[in-house]
Amino acid sequence: MRQFSRPFLACGLVAAALPPALVLPAPARAEAQVCSAVIEGVAVTLGYNDESDVWSSRRERWLLEDGQCPARVVIAHMAPDLTEQERGVFCLQHDPVLNGFSGLAMGARDTYGLCEETGRVCELVNETAAGAREVADVAVESGVQAVRHNSGAVILSGSGTGLAASLSSLGTTMAGVLAAPAALAGAAASVVVVGGAVWVCAE
Repeated sequence: MRQFSRPFLACGLVAAALPPALVLPAPARAEAQVCSAVIEGVAVTLGYNDESDVWSSRRERWLLEDGQCPARVVIAHMAPDLTEQERGVFCLQHDPVLNGFSGLAMGARDTYGLCEETGRVCELVNETAAGAREVADVAVESGVQAVRHNSGAVILSGSGTGLAASLSSLGTTMAGVLAAPAALAGAAASVVVVGGAVWVCAE
């Protein structure tokens, strides 16, 4: 009589040779972190998600003192309505006297998110998208030097008086803000149009 193999036994042997199912740990939950900073002479406490990309470099991550805020967290606090990419036009101005930050400036960042060079301190002067669009249009139509930054910002540069004169066509409200002594007091200034807002940066 012909004998038949019993494949179910072989299958059973193979199954027995397989390792038991691995039990993977549950993904860790993001935790809120609290940090401190001195901004324009005022001590503030800020928070961020520890899974967010808040570090300007590995050096900042490893060498920043415990409890101190990363530069990106401070910049986000000072320009909350902008995206991370839009904030790329700004750097953080360090104030060694106050052991803190004096504000945002226009310029390149170092490995700590601080300004590589002393730049033009920037002030938000208009939060409406309409105002930002108007300034961008003037850049095309006027003789003011205009450059598009890789952050998406449009930067108008020139003397404070020249910018104020060129922007006077925007009407009394916008021109009045940009012509104010506090906004364009420096001999050289820039108007930054980014994320539906207008910032004035002056020396």
